[in-house]
Amino acid sequence: MGSALLPTSMYGPQPTLATESIDDISLAGGEDPEAKRRRRSALTQLWHDGGGPLGVGARSALKTTAKLAPTLAQGYVVANGANYPDGDLGDAMRDTARLVKAQVGAEIIAIDYGGWDMHSHLGTLASTGLPSMNGMVTNLGKALAAFFTDLGALGSRVTVVTLTEFGRRVKENGAHGLDHGWANATLVLGGGVNGGRYYGRWPGLAYDTLVDGDLKVTTDYRSVLSEILTRRLNVSTSRVFPSFTPEAVGVMA
Repeated sequence: MGSALLPTSMYGPQPTLATESIDDISLAGGEDPEAKRRRRSALTQLWHDGGGPLGVGARSALKTTAKLAPTLAQGYVVANGANYPDGDLGDAMRDTARLVKAQVGAEIIAIDYGGWDMHSHLGTLASTGLPSMNGMVTNLGKALAAFFTDLGALGSRVTVVTLTEFGRRVKENGAHGLDHGWANATLVLGGGVNGGRYYGRWPGLAYDTLVDGDLKVTTDYRSVLSEILTRRLNVSTSRVFPSFTPEAVGVMA
């Protein structure tokens, strides 16, 4: 959600859709109902038995747009006084809540929130015009809070996990920022989460505890995802992470 580019983590045999906005999931070509009906009928007949990936994709697109059409026609009003922050992340979280409420069978939704590659002016500094760490974290917190406020009781059916592809180094560089590092934090919240606490082993910031100048990794992120997969989706770890044996983290009930 929020990008028309499919993330590689979503590649595989399961049907997957990438979209910048939920309102884009519609049959293009005018809004006249009768014209739309004829267009859908013609496309359905055209791709009825089309082979290969293109045929599969066309039939899937027709099925998905038809399934979401009633939801999109109703528009969307945010519930419970939720206040999404302005910007791409807030828009994507709002669209995700809308899709969850539609209950059309979505199982996994991925959102990318970029801009954390802060080699300079980390913290509250933003003299270069780039987003500050403080601003990014605040925006993320507001978006997550608004999302669960908007969902209300449906939030018990949704588990959110934040991941990053890299952490930051411990030592500040010459540009008042941090370069690429190893260890980082994963946030898990929502349905089925043993929340309200930290999990993992803090290795410390002393020089002799660092690994080549980086904070030492003590928990493999795949162990966290494995608990979510098995407890929430009833999917075995081996199907997603072959040859990996997870350790017990305890983050999921």
